[in-house]
Amino acid sequence: MTDTELEQKILKYLSTVNMAKNKSVATAVGVEKSIVDKAISKLAKEDKIEYVYLGTSYVKLKGQQ
Repeated sequence: MTDTELEQKILKYLSTVNMAKNKSVATAVGVEKSIVDKAISKLAKEDKIEYVYLGTSYVKLKGQQ
């Protein structure tokens, strides 16, 4: 799986949930968490997703309520 394919899978998964922990995203897309962490970091830098801190860290699509 290429980086672009992984990023698309992550974005697709996040469109189905309000917010998720990185571990949940990794489980949903079936990829090792450390690889997903890097992809999520890249997507955040590209301003496609954002981090939410509620005692612990979550990610969600940028602008999603």
